[in-house]
Amino acid sequence: MPPDEGTLERGVRIYLARHSDAVQVGERGVTSDAERMLTAGGREKAVRLGRALARIGCDPGVVYTSPLVRARETAELAAARLPKAGRLSTCDALLPGADPADLCRLPGSGDGRDILCVGHMPHVSAAVSFLLTGDPDWDVVFKKAAACCLSFAGGPGPGYARLEWLIQPGQFRRLLSTRDA
Repeated sequence: MPPDEGTLERGVRIYLARHSDAVQVGERGVTSDAERMLTAGGREKAVRLGRALARIGCDPGVVYTSPLVRARETAELAAARLPKAGRLSTCDALLPGADPADLCRLPGSGDGRDILCVGHMPHVSAAVSFLLTGDPDWDVVFKKAAACCLSFAGGPGPGYARLEWLIQPGQFRRLLSTRDA
């Protein structure tokens, strides 16, 4: 059983996603990294991410997002496709360079439902690595608009997560193109 690290409820799943494709600094009037918005293709990928998460059964009580524009837009577009998604909250624990341990201290949904977190590389990789192994330095590949699902038998803590799945955007596309038998 992990130490009582945080406020997330026992048995809650954390879905972690990376933001979708964004414009570069200098394009479309963007003058800083924080202002980078999604491209048209990035918006399509974010919508696909949300549709695929809904199909898989993702039901977050809270959707947390980095305050940076590209992550916030990804979270908004994806959450709009999740029929029961709860409130959207910005969260500094999802900023690039944040301490992965901060994810263990996120407030849960309050109703025992899962949470969805949308952030950036390399932080998303470090967070998954930290939650799975206790070491943030394992390289976990997250393409843009990829997502994973981590579950915890007890409360969240370093090395106490179980990886249920990690799906890249191309796999989400194939998942949505298959018909139910």
